[in-house]
Order: sequence, then C-alpha cells, then structure tokens
Amino acid sequence: MPLGTAHAVSQLESFADEDVLVVSSDVTLSSAALERLIAHRSSSRAKITLLGVKVADARRYGVLLLEGERLVQVVEKPEIPLTDVVNSGIYIASPEVIENARSVKPSPRGEMEITDLFQQLARRGDVDVFVDQGNWWHDVGELAGLLAGNRYYLENPQVDVSALGHLVSAGTSKQLNGGDVMGPSFVSQWASVQGEVGPYSALDFGAVVESGAMVADSLLMAGARVRSGSSATHAVLGPGAILSERVVGSSEKPILVV
Repeated sequence: MPLGTAHAVSQLESFADEDVLVVSSDVTLSSAALERLIAHRSSSRAKITLLGVKVADARRYGVLLLEGERLVQVVEKPEIPLTDVVNSGIYIASPEVIENARSVKPSPRGEMEITDLFQQLARRGDVDVFVDQGNWWHDVGELAGLLAGNRYYLENPQVDVSALGHLVSAGTSKQLNGGDVMGPSFVSQWASVQGEVGPYSALDFGAVVESGAMVADSLLMAGARVRSGSSATHAVLGPGAILSERVVGSSEKPILVV
C-alpha cells in the first residue's frame, strides 16, 4: 500500500549498502543538474544531500531555509516565502537515512512524510543542500507544470527518442500521415496526424489529430483524439479523451479534457 514518501524510501533498505539517489516521480529532471548534485555529494559529509532549486513562485512548494549549505528547516507552502529555494524532490541519502525512514510517524493526513525525516535530521545538522538554478525543474503533478515540463524537454531533449517516434525540432516542420507538424513537437510512431500539430505539442501512443483539427502547446495522452473541426491550445487530453469542440487555455491555466 502507498503509505507515504518516507515509507517508500524505507523499502530501499534491503539493498541500500551505499548512497542512494532518490527522485520523486512528479518532477522533471536534468542530467546536467544530476551530475552537479553527484559532484557536490562527493565532498559532503552530511547524511543526506537535497537538491534545492530556485523558482519564481515558492509559495506552492516546500521552502528550504538554509545557513550556508546546511538545512535549518523546511516550510511547506508558506504565504510569504523567506527564500526562493525549494525542495526539488531529488536527493542523495546514506543507508542510515534509508533505515531511519521506517521510524517516521504518520502525519495528520495519515502518511509517512519524507519531509518530516528531513526536519529531524536538519535539527542534528545532518542535511546539506546543493542549490541549482531551477529553470529545468517543473512540478508535473499539476497541469501548468506538466505543459511547462513538456515544453522544456521538447526544447532540451535529454535522451534519443527516435525509436519511439518523431521529434521535430524548433523552427522546422514535417508531414506525417498527411498532416503537418511544426516543431518543437513529438509524435509517437503509433500516433496519427491528419490535421495540424502546432509547436510544443506531444502525442502519445494511439493519439489522433483528425483532418481539419488542430493542436498547439498541448499534450495528448494515449488514445486521445481531436475530432475534425476541433482544436486544443494549452490543453492536456487524458488517456482516451475525445475532443469535439474548440478549447483554449493558457500557460498558467491549461484546459484538462478527460
């Protein structure tokens, strides 16, 4: 059962005989940032090293209060943040930390929170923080972050995706299945484009943009379909969603179609 982030980390105990890199599944990654974090960790004596990222609006995240590189406190979603450095959900933990995760008490919402463990260790001076500029970091657990992360990866591919589909680079266009795709965009090799796909769009397995339909700055998950005469701008279409109208969101408030 999912009993919280600290409980999940405690499950690593059986094979964690050295430092462990932990990455939350609802954030974006940068290989360069990970390399910088690992390099910093090599000279750290702390029991855990957090990757802190600088963001424009820290009110929605766990804010990290620091003395130099040492963590003093994590303040969750403050109305008035005292700093722009937030918890990225990415960290390197020693085996001792993994073991200690089992002792975390459930929070009021009934989950074992990893941030509670951070607080315990911080009081003993056992947590340091490596701060990175967070332009690559996005919280994909919410719609605006999901589309922002999609835009970032389309502009800054981290891996070769040619085996999975067609990555059309910025400033170029490509015809697929009779439709037009403007880059940067990604179209799964199992998706179908008969209409128009504008920049910053990604089509997953089985997604379809019919003839006379248009999408831009949107994410179409597996099996989603945009019908002829319809369009989606700043939108996320969930798995199997069918769009039969014109929807226009914004970067800050995308439209969700389910």
